[in-house]
Amino acid sequence: MGFRKGEDMKIFKHLVLCFAVIVFCLCPVKGDAARKKSKEEKPSAKKVLAVMGEEEITLDEFNELIESVPPQYQSIVRNDKERFLDDVINRKLLYREALERKLDKNEETQKKIADMIEQILINAILIKEVKEKVSVSEEEMKLYYESHKAEFQENGGENPAKLKDYSAVKGLIKGKLITEKNKKRSDALITELRDKSKLVIHKELLETASKPALK
Repeated sequence: MGFRKGEDMKIFKHLVLCFAVIVFCLCPVKGDAARKKSKEEKPSAKKVLAVMGEEEITLDEFNELIESVPPQYQSIVRNDKERFLDDVINRKLLYREALERKLDKNEETQKKIADMIEQILINAILIKEVKEKVSVSEEEMKLYYESHKAEFQENGGENPAKLKDYSAVKGLIKGKLITEKNKKRSDALITELRDKSKLVIHKELLETASKPALK
């Protein structure tokens, strides 16, 4: 089964871009030590899906990449694994060529890499200190439902408004409470870090920042 034209193709192209980083993290270009170790492994220890010179993509590595795809896109990738493999191979070849040309030493490239690492680490700390520590109990959701019934009135037209059943709005309530808790916890974390850093802002200099050039 191939891709449906239109929407699925657009989703796949977007998906490929999103997983470029995953490809490079899980399947890096091997150094001399890694190649030597790989050669010493028994042939039966792994199934090699593709070979590019001394570099390999094993079936296990490829399966890991597929499993890393968000559930909503799994069927797209699984239905065209050859296309997905082609993209993995092409990107690894381009990545290796860039390394051989030492483009990773380029100042602009280093800045982009640093920015990407910064964002990844910011996401990691927010997941660890906010998302993983926030939960909503059944009791909290029911309490919100009972105290905010006006939010869950159905438009009855000429008839009196009807209250939506709790089970019908439970997911909505949970999402709302989690969002509120996430914001509250992230705000507290930021406040704590700002206090800890002994932050000082020279606001008088802020006025001179990024002034438009005179014509």
